[in-house]
Amino acid sequence: MQAKHAQVLVRRDMAEILSVNVFEHEIEILRDMHGDGNIEIVEEVTFEPVEIDAAEEFDRLSMVYGVNENGQPYVERCIGRGPKQLEALGYKEPAKRGRPAKEDEDK
Repeated sequence: MQAKHAQVLVRRDMAEILSVNVFEHEIEILRDMHGDGNIEIVEEVTFEPVEIDAAEEFDRLSMVYGVNENGQPYVERCIGRGPKQLEALGYKEPAKRGRPAKEDEDK
């Protein structure tokens, strides 16, 4: 699966704001943990998408974010159970618009 990085600001409290680089699919988990208004996506990110294994990433997310006060894993709460749901959130190249260039039509 392709995953794209994003830079976000996480407001943990009035005095603590963290700038972190995470995969885009982690943003929803951070919003669930810290509240929607405490996560701000920084617009100018130039990281290239990377290839990751969905099963390993799902396990990593489970270990990094843990469980909420009710014992439910954040990753399952926000993404679903298992790596198949995570794959659906993978980065997809934007569709190209318009007609193909003349040399592309000849191929």
